[in-house]
Amino acid sequence: MTVDYEGGITLSPSPKNGTWGFSVSFGSEKLWIGQKKALYTRYNVINQKTLPIFLDHYFHQHQDLCPEDALLFLFRGGVVSDWSVKNVKELSLTTGRNNRKKRKMDFTQWDLLYKQIIKDMGFDHAGDERATHLLSQLLNKHKHTADPAVLSKLIGGNRVLVCGNAPALATELNKSNTTDYDVIIAADGATEVLLQQNIQPTIIVTDLDADNIEAEIEASKQGTIVLAHAHGDNIEAITSIVPKLENVIGTTQTKPLYNVYNFAGFTDGDRCVFLAAHFNAASITLIGFDFEDSNVNEIKKKKLKWAKKLLLILEKSTDITYK
Repeated sequence: MTVDYEGGITLSPSPKNGTWGFSVSFGSEKLWIGQKKALYTRYNVINQKTLPIFLDHYFHQHQDLCPEDALLFLFRGGVVSDWSVKNVKELSLTTGRNNRKKRKMDFTQWDLLYKQIIKDMGFDHAGDERATHLLSQLLNKHKHTADPAVLSKLIGGNRVLVCGNAPALATELNKSNTTDYDVIIAADGATEVLLQQNIQPTIIVTDLDADNIEAEIEASKQGTIVLAHAHGDNIEAITSIVPKLENVIGTTQTKPLYNVYNFAGFTDGDRCVFLAAHFNAASITLIGFDFEDSNVNEIKKKKLKWAKKLLLILEKSTDITYK
């Protein structure tokens, strides 16, 4: 018996090492799902804890599919008789999820918000697309890109601290114990503040307009993953800065390409949070965020209003802690 599942996934029962389970095909990739044994692929050891994270990586292009839905389909009694809905919920919880159904925002949802944002801001959709294609071309030739699978490994099931670039960040860092977190995600210029306190960010989310972009370039050379974002206003920065980055992954706010991803979000700060939610962080804590900053220009104020609105939407499906 072979079962075709939407999203390009094929399920077929296959015996392996005397244990029956399911072989799942994701395009050219195959994953053997045994009932209780650790599984090996070229990406990771797949076991009860990491399976939802692994599925997340392959579902990011099919964001209408929720990993729990796929797991229910795989392991519901009658498909694999040893598993039940209770098992699946327990399996999902091992990654640190709460019981909310969809933490990530699918592209259809995001695209509706994106169109509202660019209309309100007066931004050019065509410009965003041009920037996205340019970034894709540069990354295609780049020798130091990072595999997006690493984001699942870093974030999934872990405690994430997101550092915004508000003026109070340095003070708030002094009051925080960063060792309480497994992953630190810096929003663009927050990188410099972290490095000044001898804190190496795990991930930087940036549209490449930080005052000290050299800090981000240097952090990337020290192993930090950099998500370089494309939009119509930063084409020059993409051209000049992306080739200097290491461990770089491309992102966009419009339709994603094969090597440029859309994890949702508009400003550097809220994109950090959407990223953590997308890859199922166990907890997400924010410092260095000030949505009411009066010392910024009118365009920045509008951006901050959208960032606040987007995070309020995300909070409906994700627990976010502000410090």
